[in-house]
Amino acid sequence: MQAKHKAWTAAGFGLAVLAGCATDPGPRGPGGASFGEPILRPRVDALLLIGLDADRDRRLTKAEIASGASAAFTAADANADSVIGAIELRAYGEAAGGRAQAAPLFAALDRNGDGAATQEEFVRWFTDRHAALDEDADGVVGLADLFEELRAPDRPPRPEVLKGP
Repeated sequence: MQAKHKAWTAAGFGLAVLAGCATDPGPRGPGGASFGEPILRPRVDALLLIGLDADRDRRLTKAEIASGASAAFTAADANADSVIGAIELRAYGEAAGGRAQAAPLFAALDRNGDGAATQEEFVRWFTDRHAALDEDADGVVGLADLFEELRAPDRPPRPEVLKGP
């Protein structure tokens, strides 16, 4: 009888521990992470870069970036004048499934500020982004490299901040 009582006591203790683990951990930070925990989000240019993964192995090589960027330039150059304007870039971005926020990207592509991005400028932007994400310099950018880690705040915002004016 005493062994049965010990078994039930141990089972009850185990359930209490599990119930404690399952309770709400309290307030959460942005993205649902607990305060102070990391949050992963795709980099702004992730959609553009992953679209150049020709063999779909989720690894972007220098060769894929160079050939993919050249093909993307040709597709984006709607009027075939060998330069891409801001309107062409916006239309290309929408067609590629992205949002129509082309202005910041266009400013980065148009390196000399003449209002038009040449194929050289376009391909260079992609190869520079590839090099910046290739931290180990092995010539390959993996899927994980297309995400950035953010930190949730260490504590919830003060109530007076949430109230507003």
